[in-house]
Amino acid sequence: MIGYEAEIHTCPERKLLLAILRRDYAVNADVSKTSANQTFDWDLLLSLALQHGVMPLLYRKLNAAPPKNVPAEFLERLQQIFFHNLRRNDILTAELCDILRLTAKHGIPVVPYKGPGLALTLHGDTALRQFSDLDLLIHKRDIERVFALLETRGYHRQFLFTPRQQQAFIHSQCEMLLTRATDRFFLDVHWNFTPLYWSLKFDSEMIWQRLRETSINGTPTLAFHTEDLLIILCIHAAKDFWSNLASLVDIAEVVTQNPDLDWTRVFATVRAAHATQIVLLSLSLAHQLLGAPLPLEIKHRISAERTTMSLNVKITSDLLLHTPADKDGAEFPSSPKAIARYLRRLRVVEGIANKCKFCLRLALTPTSGDYMLVSLPCRLHFGYYLMRPFRLFAQYATKVIARGKNEKRAR
Repeated sequence: MIGYEAEIHTCPERKLLLAILRRDYAVNADVSKTSANQTFDWDLLLSLALQHGVMPLLYRKLNAAPPKNVPAEFLERLQQIFFHNLRRNDILTAELCDILRLTAKHGIPVVPYKGPGLALTLHGDTALRQFSDLDLLIHKRDIERVFALLETRGYHRQFLFTPRQQQAFIHSQCEMLLTRATDRFFLDVHWNFTPLYWSLKFDSEMIWQRLRETSINGTPTLAFHTEDLLIILCIHAAKDFWSNLASLVDIAEVVTQNPDLDWTRVFATVRAAHATQIVLLSLSLAHQLLGAPLPLEIKHRISAERTTMSLNVKITSDLLLHTPADKDGAEFPSSPKAIARYLRRLRVVEGIANKCKFCLRLALTPTSGDYMLVSLPCRLHFGYYLMRPFRLFAQYATKVIARGKNEKRAR
């Protein structure tokens, strides 16, 4: 082990969930010991699994060897929720295949990003991941063509920008949400892995060149090379502030299933992208909490990083003591808790110059909220950069005042 492990102090429900998610989980022994606790809350276990996006894995483990200590009514309810998720996943997977055939017909390369594709890669079964939307990675040059094709299937952009606003949004952000009102489908179209303010310098063309051919339910498509997939999953975990176990399970699965990973290539890629700290922290959490096997040299490298060690302790504490954090989406920090999370993320930004860029771009770069607040003519587009800090401050102050009032009432 790496050397920062300590006994996990958390409620028995979280402790059992972590044990279940590990590859070396002994279902009967662990559940027997845990459920002997008179205060064990099965409803809380299910709630935690849903919040962390790992309910299908909980069902798979408990259903494979159902111990006598698990209440029959709990297993029955878990099964109902699992099959409800399965039906939804099947519908989304069929929709993804239709979209892949449509884009292939028009010669547009698309990579299924997360969702059904990742479920098949990691688990061989689309039923074993929770996903509520679909994600596609495309070339930035194909954005308008893809949007036009998706509109023929009833999808519409979440925000209607002016041409100048959309140009700025595409430059500074990495994804756009589309919705279909008829069946409440959500589709995230990505053209990069992180927003501009992260200051990461990925050679995305190299990632595109290393794509491999695969298929989803018989529909030909593309998938990431294994080393690239690991890096992308680590970055995705960082985008969510390492706040849910599902993203760490994905990382642990890649590492576990690929003992011959080319770690030299992984760290050469992330070093060039200024993402080494992000990957080390993500790997350390997957190892610490889920037992992801890491080579000895990677463990030593993690142990030598004070920032990684310090953040590992804080994030592990959050995962074991609190529910997953709400995502801020494109609006970024406008509450004390959100600011604290962004300050934590700032610590893994490498280099003083990149840290300064992170703060300035985060504070000044307009987002969809700024564009929706007021529509400025093209010649006054710079006004959004002046307006954004004031809007963030107003939102922050409003939330602080409201929280103060609620605390005063509670007394």
